[in-house]
Amino acid sequence: MCFFYWDNYNIFYHNLGMLGTIHVFKYLELIYKNVQMKTLIKSSALAVAGLVSFSFTTLDDQTPKVVIVDIVDNIETTNNQNITQTFRQQIEKLNQDETVKIVEWKKIADGLDDAKKKEILDSIKPEVILTVNFKNTTDGNNTVTAVVSKNNQHFDHSLGTARNLTASFDTALVKNGGVFQAESEYIQDNFAPAMFVSIETKNDQQSNTEIVETLSQYIKDVKVETTEETSPQVKSEDVEID
Repeated sequence: MCFFYWDNYNIFYHNLGMLGTIHVFKYLELIYKNVQMKTLIKSSALAVAGLVSFSFTTLDDQTPKVVIVDIVDNIETTNNQNITQTFRQQIEKLNQDETVKIVEWKKIADGLDDAKKKEILDSIKPEVILTVNFKNTTDGNNTVTAVVSKNNQHFDHSLGTARNLTASFDTALVKNGGVFQAESEYIQDNFAPAMFVSIETKNDQQSNTEIVETLSQYIKDVKVETTEETSPQVKSEDVEID
């Protein structure tokens, strides 16, 4: 478990128990089963000393943008509403688009050590990694907050795209909770543009629809320019807030 603390906030970053190893070929078959026939997916899984890698290409040799998501479900279903389920359904729809592919981190990294997880990230080169924690609001407001690891090798890029994400939620219905920095030793938090996203929701239909649609639009539009790895540039204080 990893805890993030700042001021009066306490984000509980809980890496859920793994659901079992899914072979890369099997997983790719699942996430692409609804893609149009004209799209040819070339996938490869190479096991050499436990190394796992894969790639995506289309008939035009265009590589779709890859976004990795790690969903943390702390939602209690209320009024037959569950934002986690709604988001998963939206992922299936987004994966029908040839320009973006969404991969669930737990399904490709289950049971691997840190070295092999890093090999996966180096192979995929994801546009961004989103660890999304859905939970019921405790103050009656819909609030979206992002946290970037101080140790992220693409810290500036991660911070910039995290600000873009939270700013898109600054509406009458959803509050922008700001962007913070904290310690994390997880591979997925540090070796690609990445953020932990805390989404506190009333878990009603109107709130969930806006949150899921805004998050989905961010995934479709996100583009993080990373020409080379950069060392984190962090101020001395523990927390950075917009």
